[in-house]
Amino acid sequence: RAGHNPLLVHHTQDQRSILLSPGGIAIGMDSGDVFRSTIHQDKVPIHPGDIFVFYTDGVSEAMNSAGEEFGEERLEQLIAENAHLSAQQLLEHVHKTINEFCGNAPQHDDFTMVVIKVK
Repeated sequence: RAGHNPLLVHHTQDQRSILLSPGGIAIGMDSGDVFRSTIHQDKVPIHPGDIFVFYTDGVSEAMNSAGEEFGEERLEQLIAENAHLSAQQLLEHVHKTINEFCGNAPQHDDFTMVVIKVK
């Protein structure tokens, strides 16, 4: 993670989603002892159908005209409800859903997302 948003993991077998936030400072803040002493690795079991979603805060913090954020909880639910889609379809569906949520509100941050689905 190294300072980035949590990794969203959806385990399709048991329909369970988790947000992984292992410790660590942001990449580039330190290249020496501090980085090495704070970085933490987690191991995640991988099964067919599992989905891994990497995203920037512009995704979860996308706002509508009322100032309401899309949020990680809504993102988790959207991924879980559409886990049957391919990675590309899921990415497109999330993008469309967030655009609809935001309506005419201006985009205030980058929107970057990578979706990986285990075959």
